[in-house]
Amino acid sequence: MKLILAISSLVTVSMVNAHSQLVASPRTGSPIQTVKPAPDVKSLSLTKDQVDAVDAEDESDRVDVDYGFPLTTGALIVEYPYWTSDPPGTWDNGNNPFGSFAFLGNLPAPDPEDRSCPPIPEGSPLQAHNDVLKPLSVPRKSGIDACMLTCNLTETKSSGVDLCNAGSISEASNSVMSCYDLGEMYTGDATLGACGYNCTAMLSDGSGCTEEDVGSGGCLIYCNTNDGWPAAKDVKEEPAEVEDVLGPTCTRSHEFCCEAPAGDPANCAPSTYTDDCAAKNSCCCG
Repeated sequence: MKLILAISSLVTVSMVNAHSQLVASPRTGSPIQTVKPAPDVKSLSLTKDQVDAVDAEDESDRVDVDYGFPLTTGALIVEYPYWTSDPPGTWDNGNNPFGSFAFLGNLPAPDPEDRSCPPIPEGSPLQAHNDVLKPLSVPRKSGIDACMLTCNLTETKSSGVDLCNAGSISEASNSVMSCYDLGEMYTGDATLGACGYNCTAMLSDGSGCTEEDVGSGGCLIYCNTNDGWPAAKDVKEEPAEVEDVLGPTCTRSHEFCCEAPAGDPANCAPSTYTDDCAAKNSCCCG
């Protein structure tokens, strides 16, 4: 259960201490902001092998770094984003139940004097697009003191090319990084979005949540596929049946092809490799 503290008519802030949390807030006309404090490794139920896998797959330039995936650090979760590219697409009652229910980001603090933001971390694949992806201090009116990695929302929507995808990961979690529309409150500019990772709303049996499920308070938000994710838990319990559980193709209702690390499907984790996604130089996420 999460505590909800309304600080304005537009924003709700809640303090949580785990990646999986109950969704108890009502649907509103604007994104809902959740501040997640830094948990330790034990509280995330991470195994040593999972932590070591980050280095093994060389995802260290995207995990627990500024603007990257928050594996063991604190993070900002913004529920009900207005839009994000597909995959994963935005959660839509009944039409895209496994779409992104929330934005997840590891956001650094700006300089207290001039509010300048840290650059994209050295070695990150996002650096290849640093002419477009720009760190920006979030306007103070948002109620948070942080920097976001902005993306060109207008161009992403019109071209279908999402430069934020370069930050996607497959080992620490099967998580797509994409360009999110969080509203001008966060970027100060309607043409700008923010690069972040997806959180999915599901019932405990792994099925997608409907508006009715959300309203009843029975949904859980999952931001890490290795941390309590129903489908991932099933695979771990039957390691010899991975292929049977996942299927030979990436076609289950909550699965989609996502960009493979370095564009090479050989870098996909065994549990995320399928022939149909490999033909697209992708891994199977979801």
